[in-house]
Amino acid sequence: MTRYTVEMHGNWTRAWPSEPITFLDCVFQGEESISKGFFQVFAEVQARDHAEASNRGRERIEEACYLFEFCLGGTMQLIPNQVTITERGSVVNEIEISVGLQATLYSPTPPTPDQLKRLNDVQKKINQNDCLRRVIRWWGEARRETEPIDRFIKLWVAFEVLTRNQYGSKQFLDGAKECLEKLYPNHHGEKIRQLVNDLQTTRSDVFLHQGVWDSGKARNKGLILETVLEDLLIDYFGLPAKLKVGQYLS
Repeated sequence: MTRYTVEMHGNWTRAWPSEPITFLDCVFQGEESISKGFFQVFAEVQARDHAEASNRGRERIEEACYLFEFCLGGTMQLIPNQVTITERGSVVNEIEISVGLQATLYSPTPPTPDQLKRLNDVQKKINQNDCLRRVIRWWGEARRETEPIDRFIKLWVAFEVLTRNQYGSKQFLDGAKECLEKLYPNHHGEKIRQLVNDLQTTRSDVFLHQGVWDSGKARNKGLILETVLEDLLIDYFGLPAKLKVGQYLS
């Protein structure tokens, strides 16, 4: 196995801090001379050849970007045709940087020290429970999915991986309900249970009909499932509450 460095470029919809950020074994560096949201990201991987290094490096970088989004907000857009793979110890040629996708900044100020500390706290929990990488990957893929049924399916995979890991295969739905009841003590538990049961019914309908289902319903249920999943993840990671499921419990 050979060690490679995989480099990608992208844009974030908020400004980068001046210092590099190391997160999930990736090093992010903003480049304000190009744009406030532009960044370079590097990941070291071991692989048999360039193709395997590209796949492993891209997957690791994507996971780190998705978790950045979840913890700090905004959207990270990786530029797909800018992937550089360098074998460790070899000469690195000058790389021509093309800005590619331009992201509109929703926040011109970089993350605060407290927000960056949040990344470190989340990283510790991920290192203790590797399945969270898969949860965040499916959440991030769902955010980028435009087809409503496929988006719902990806969100459901993330939801089920998270809840089965936390509460066990047989009690995962009950565990999700109990967690939501704790997060929303002022709402009647029956409404929360009905909400989760309704999502389970939607999941069964989608698979029962072999993925051919009403796109409008899938879109609406996907929005609800996304808020449920995000509330559960916020609670798990101990992030500042941005609870949104309550809007569906009135």
